[in-house]
Amino acid sequence: MEYIKVSKAAEKWGISSRRVRVLCSEGKIPGIIRKGNLYLIPADAPKPLDGRRTHPGILAGIEAKREWFLKGKAMDTKFLGERFD
Repeated sequence: MEYIKVSKAAEKWGISSRRVRVLCSEGKIPGIIRKGNLYLIPADAPKPLDGRRTHPGILAGIEAKREWFLKGKAMDTKFLGERFD
């Protein structure tokens, strides 16, 4: 199996070297080998999903609450629509 260094993985995935090291330390990249301070990453390892991003279901819930709020309140919906759009 062929391995690459953190800097090559960062370049390949379009993220910083620091982020790759964090992903390695969190065990998010399968098959890594650690030699001292060096991480060796399998060349065919896929880029891990970014767990820091907001889950799409959360955004759908926020939108549903917004719609409920706009329908259920006696306030000027034009004003509220401009505030939320």
